[in-house]
Amino acid sequence: FRSTAGNEIQVVAKKVNEKKGEVGNSEDPFYEYMVMEAVQSVGLPTIKPVLRATVGSISIFCTEKPQGVGWYDRRELKLQEHGYSEADINNLVDQANHIMSDLKERFDAAGIYRGWKLKDMIFDIDLEEKKLKRVTPTDWERTKIDWQKLAAFRRGLDKGQVKDII
Repeated sequence: FRSTAGNEIQVVAKKVNEKKGEVGNSEDPFYEYMVMEAVQSVGLPTIKPVLRATVGSISIFCTEKPQGVGWYDRRELKLQEHGYSEADINNLVDQANHIMSDLKERFDAAGIYRGWKLKDMIFDIDLEEKKLKRVTPTDWERTKIDWQKLAAFRRGLDKGQVKDII
């Protein structure tokens, strides 16, 4: 795809499961897309939503392809072939858990509540330094938002009362 500025972007498409989680509860096939927009609007990490469409009875949305690898694809990194020991790999898991704990606090402060599982994250790993550069949450269909708390959080951002989001 190309952005409105003409820049090429890689995207990932997702067919919406209209019965899953808050998507089913809300009866809004684009609930997950809306959550990503809300998360992005307050500067918290998410994959950038790009477009959404319904064709017949099928709803899909596209996001920019994130930097990194999903937990489910970690074996493809072949970390041991890059000189990683079992301790190095365990250290990456510890880093991920620490970052996710920090993200949970930040999201909770904004009124955005979700599960925090390794399988629902994309990890951008600095292979040479053996550390995580970034953890990006994915899979927002079960996320709940306290809209009043989110609005108050956004006002705090606007007034400079909330700092160091990421």
